[in-house]
Amino acid sequence: MSERTIETLATEVRDMFERKERDNGTPYWCRKDDAPEWVADMCHDAHDGMFPDDYKYQYIVEALDMIADGDDDEGNIDSDSYASELADWLGSSAYRVDYADDILNEYGDGANGPNMLGILGLAQIAERVEVLGSVRAALQAQIDA
Repeated sequence: MSERTIETLATEVRDMFERKERDNGTPYWCRKDDAPEWVADMCHDAHDGMFPDDYKYQYIVEALDMIADGDDDEGNIDSDSYASELADWLGSSAYRVDYADDILNEYGDGANGPNMLGILGLAQIAERVEVLGSVRAALQAQIDA
């Protein structure tokens, strides 16, 4: 009998998500109805106090894909490329300002730090890294159980 790995579990869990489309044509990710309760808990933990959020679900799926591929090095995470995408991300939840504030605090007054798009990009990366860590921890807890 083969031992379950985090990669194989990530593959199994990834199949518990599906991409749907809203009436206006906007795509989004969601859990399938038959996903076990611990997967719902994993999603809740990854949201870290936020209401259900399309970006968080996208980042959960991306994290599962990275882990399943064995490519879950946090250094491989990028932000969106376009200013409009970063602005949409920031505007989607007031909680996201906290990520940008953390980056501003890290770089000081901005004299030698990144510009606004750089700050937003680093803030988005911070959120994606946070979700990856949360998903990884949930998968590992399942393996260890």
